[in-house]
Parts: sequence; C-alpha cells; structure tokens
Amino acid sequence: MFIQVLEESGSRKRRARARSVVEDALMNNDLVAFLNARLDEEAALAQRCDEAGCCGKWTARGGTVDFCQVDLTGFHPAIAQHVALHDPARVLR
Repeated sequence: MFIQVLEESGSRKRRARARSVVEDALMNNDLVAFLNARLDEEAALAQRCDEAGCCGKWTARGGTVDFCQVDLTGFHPAIAQHVALHDPARVLR
C-alpha cells in the first residue's frame, strides 16, 4: 500500500528512489531477523551445554584446548585459540 501511494505522487526519479529506500529497509529488517535467529540458536546450544554441568571456561595453551573435562591436543595454536573463544560461557555473555 505504501509503495502504491509513492507511485501515485512525485516524479519518476523520486518514486524510484523512494521505492529503493523502502525495499532496502525491508531487506535490512529481514537481515536483522535472520541474524537474531542465528544468535538465538547459538545461545540455546550454549545454554544446553552449560545446563549439562560440563562447561567451565575453555582455554588454549599452545596446540591444546582445555575443555574442563578433557584436553584435546594437536591443534595449530591459532586454531586452539579460535576453538577456545567459542566457549559456551563466552557465547552467553
């Protein structure tokens, strides 16, 4: 309806710009909704890990990731650090 009102008033260039603004706003709303849904999924998974009582603070030492219950070795140090940054407690902050 809003787009129809835009089409009935103003110059063709102004109408095209207004339509573009409306379409961009709708796309941005979809993007925000999509990102919020993905963040909610990650938070739910992290919450389930935390509820299981098996999560503490994950840390990386060299090529080893300490998951509180078990250490996994053999990672490149950068990958170990990356994995540790996905600690459920950190995701829930």
